[in-house]
Amino acid sequence: MAAGKTKALQDRIDRVFALADGCDDYEMKAELACFIAVLTSGLIELSCRHFLYSYSSNRARPEVVAYVESNLYFFQNAKAKRIQKLFGSFHRAFADRITSDLTEEEVAAIDSVVNNKNNLAHGANSGLGLETMRSYYCCVLSALKKLQATLR
Repeated sequence: MAAGKTKALQDRIDRVFALADGCDDYEMKAELACFIAVLTSGLIELSCRHFLYSYSSNRARPEVVAYVESNLYFFQNAKAKRIQKLFGSFHRAFADRITSDLTEEEVAAIDSVVNNKNNLAHGANSGLGLETMRSYYCCVLSALKKLQATLR
């Protein structure tokens, strides 16, 4: 699991934001906001997998790391409580720290992004606007930095 994948996904999200910013069609902006929500949900999952894989690969035998990697593959729908539970499965103090470090706004942004992704995947309209998604994305990036710091 390479950090390069998370960086590449962040760059892709930034490019889609730039594309949306240059667009005059409000319906297209809303569609791009939905696409960004799907990508951002993927970024949350990918980042959590990467953080925990890196954590284990620095501390465990290769056989254990392989087991961790194979189980992290199945981590999906990364709402805040699921992230807290996953990190807590590595060490209870990680879950406690996530609870204390993440703001209500960050938790709400993570959960909203994942909910929007799920609604879109099942054919529902999300009603998500570009500026709302931009706000969520900023909160998600802040939360991801805190999640990474939790493991230090």
